Amino acid sequence: MLFFVILYILTGLFITKELKWFDKDNDEEETTEVENKILATDSLRQVEEDYYVYFYDPSDEDSDVTNALYSVSETVYRVDLSSDFNANFVGEPSGVVEDINNLKVSNPTVIKVSSEKIVAFYSGADEITIALK
Repeated sequence: MLFFVILYILTGLFITKELKWFDKDNDEEETTEVENKILATDSLRQVEEDYYVYFYDPSDEDSDVTNALYSVSETVYRVDLSSDFNANFVGEPSGVVEDINNLKVSNPTVIKVSSEKIVAFYSGADEITIALK
């Protein structure tokens, strides 16, 4: 029984990282960064009436797009396109669609959502920065 308890603790500390005894300072940073990340399927299901959803690849994030987006709205949700959960939304940009399952985006893409409907669709860094100025 003692062996399984030790195995559980070691697995929780080093593999799944469910147990965090050593790294208390990084908990605050992770919480603030993850707050506004959502899955692409949840893009139209947020609490606010009007908001933006930013589809991007974190390894190739454009700071001009990010700055332009946050200059027009404080309510921005981020969708990580490199995540396998969002892979079926990556493709040739579809534009405004009625059904979220038909949405296709490329890196970067911004949509404006109002009353659970997509009202604006911007694809590409140049189009986003020009449209949001």
